[in-house]
Amino acid sequence: MSGGRDSGRDRDRGGRARQARPRDALGRPLPYGATGVEPVSEEPLPPEQTIEMARALVEEGRPFSAHEVLEARWKAGPHEERDLWQGLAQLCVALTHAARGNHVGAGRLLERGVGRLEAYAAAEDTTYGLDLGTVVTCARERVTSLGATEGASERAPAGASAYPSGDSSPWPRAGSAPGHASGDTGVAGAQAGLPASGPPPALT
Repeated sequence: MSGGRDSGRDRDRGGRARQARPRDALGRPLPYGATGVEPVSEEPLPPEQTIEMARALVEEGRPFSAHEVLEARWKAGPHEERDLWQGLAQLCVALTHAARGNHVGAGRLLERGVGRLEAYAAAEDTTYGLDLGTVVTCARERVTSLGATEGASERAPAGASAYPSGDSSPWPRAGSAPGHASGDTGVAGAQAGLPASGPPPALT
């Protein structure tokens, strides 16, 4: 409706709402005309490609963009996989909150994501090669690590990310054989796949 509250929103050629305003690596809006990170496509990718892209984005210090990729998959995927994709997306949001200095929000989103992944693991459905126990363990470690550097995001230059990039990650590369969340790969405390040394993985 003309003159409505969203009349000034960015829209694509089809009239759908789109966010054209540039954003930094943690999803924070920047002034129009500023140089932000390359936006990710809102079109859902196949499962293995979704994991691969989300993995790469987190390693680049862009957990907010990783959440967008995972969110597109969860909204387009089958109902029985909803807890997998939404749980992973919520872990990425937790990482984003932690990197921004919002540790209360990070803890809440972390537990929501863990709860969804635990429910999904209990159903023993396909995990597309992911070890969900390792996913949860490393997400907890990363959120804790970011919490130990509270205020880093406020000290970072405008548009920069306080999120440390370049960490190793146990996420499988695209093309790995689908796995199942059963046995010692369940969410409850599995450790297989963690790096033997070095900083905790960016996201798992």
